[in-house]
Amino acid sequence: MKTSFGILIGILIGASTLGLVWAATDGDVTVRILGIRHDDGRVEVGLQRQDDGEWIDVETPELRYVPVDAEIGRQLHSSPIVLPVTEPSEQVAQDYSDYLRDSGASVAASFSGYFERSADGATPLLLCLVDHEDEGIEALCEGMEANYAGTIEQVEAGSYAELQGLLETRFSAEPTDEQEAVGGFFATSLETVEAAIRAEDASGNNLPGSYWIELVDQHLSDPEALFCVISHGGPPAEVDLDFLSDLFWGLASESAESAAGALNLNLRTAAYGDHAQQAEGVRECIADGAAAIAITLSDPDTLQPVVAEANEAGIPILSFNSGGSVASEVGTALHFGLDDRRAGELAGEEFNEHGVEGNVLCILHETKNIGLEERCDGLAATYNGEVERWYASSLLDLPGELADRLEAGGVNGVLTLSIDSTFDTWWIIRRLDLDLPHGGFGFGVGTAHRVADGEIMFTIVDHPEIQAYAAVTLAHMLDRFRIDPSVYFGGAAIQIQPLVLGAEEAQEMLNGLVAD
Repeated sequence: MKTSFGILIGILIGASTLGLVWAATDGDVTVRILGIRHDDGRVEVGLQRQDDGEWIDVETPELRYVPVDAEIGRQLHSSPIVLPVTEPSEQVAQDYSDYLRDSGASVAASFSGYFERSADGATPLLLCLVDHEDEGIEALCEGMEANYAGTIEQVEAGSYAELQGLLETRFSAEPTDEQEAVGGFFATSLETVEAAIRAEDASGNNLPGSYWIELVDQHLSDPEALFCVISHGGPPAEVDLDFLSDLFWGLASESAESAAGALNLNLRTAAYGDHAQQAEGVRECIADGAAAIAITLSDPDTLQPVVAEANEAGIPILSFNSGGSVASEVGTALHFGLDDRRAGELAGEEFNEHGVEGNVLCILHETKNIGLEERCDGLAATYNGEVERWYASSLLDLPGELADRLEAGGVNGVLTLSIDSTFDTWWIIRRLDLDLPHGGFGFGVGTAHRVADGEIMFTIVDHPEIQAYAAVTLAHMLDRFRIDPSVYFGGAAIQIQPLVLGAEEAQEMLNGLVAD
């Protein structure tokens, strides 16, 4: 970075402004009625509105006096008062503009202090480089103008190349009676600071300067913009039975909708029991011009081509839940999910601590899911005995097929990998009257009771609500990101560390569900 100093007053996410959208009210306005009695006996009335906790100027209607001789018992009214209500989006824009002006004032103070400490103590002309692509960003310059000890000159052009040309001329120019020499610059974006650096190189004049770093666009998403969350975990493709959907994905769907409501996003969610259908669901979002897409990568080979299609279309795409270990290879910009391998390792350690020996059945309720395989890999890595991977033909067939396998013998323990299969397996073990150590995944009231009672040894919480909520908010962030997220993040993985609930922890969870 070719700057003599750096102020680095950027915004990371901009919660100070976008948070107002998330907390927007339904437009209610708080008012109060004021009255004052005059010397002649008349009472004058007015209306006062509250704005951000402060009572502002009184609105007085034309007809606002109660006469001295008003008839007792007769209702009087004033002439109408129209109170404009600020739309949430307008309020956000205004608050953001105020925020930029305040930030510009801080920038001006930093520059003024810097020049005061320089050799001659003079405060030279400072150029504020306005990004023509960022509506309203000039408020930064306006805040600087009001607080800088010298002169601020705004510079704007129709393109970044044109801006660079203007700056080359200004940086090279000798001072005249009509024009001061440029003493430094402040750029309002990464693009404009790049133009300034290139102009410095071309002119041979290295000036003190800094820039506004704002990686997430503060402007609100178009309310019509489509955001997609396309996951596996729906009912099998060959049957139309919604009850076969895993409770995990039911909770995830609720959480995703909650996030979309908070962000005021147009969200499409879909879950498929068939990975090819999931890929087609993603293609539909691409065809419909989605602003950003979040997907699960339970079957990376099937999803990789459609991820490439999204990237080619310029649509940010991230992954969550399964597939964190291969997300960067598949091509998603970012991954968020449970550390499945570590979760399996913790399960193996729990079996060891409970003294389980022999063959533990790792029950995979989906026939192809890299995240479930990684859980079994982790189990095999830490468990002191043998691990047998057992696959159900389908969710519909799991109870009967598992009962047959357990009755056949040779099983010394079981690990189930979802909330539904955990509860189903507990019921099968109970029905068959087997004394079989059982650990599982997922949190539900029924499972928590079984863990608290000691009928299930432990359960590992897999946090569907966090995963789905984060997927929506991260998709929104990628849409607003000013740098290509696939380059900036490069498939980075954000992993949730697994939480193991034993009997004591499960009881604490249950206690927390009941109000005192």
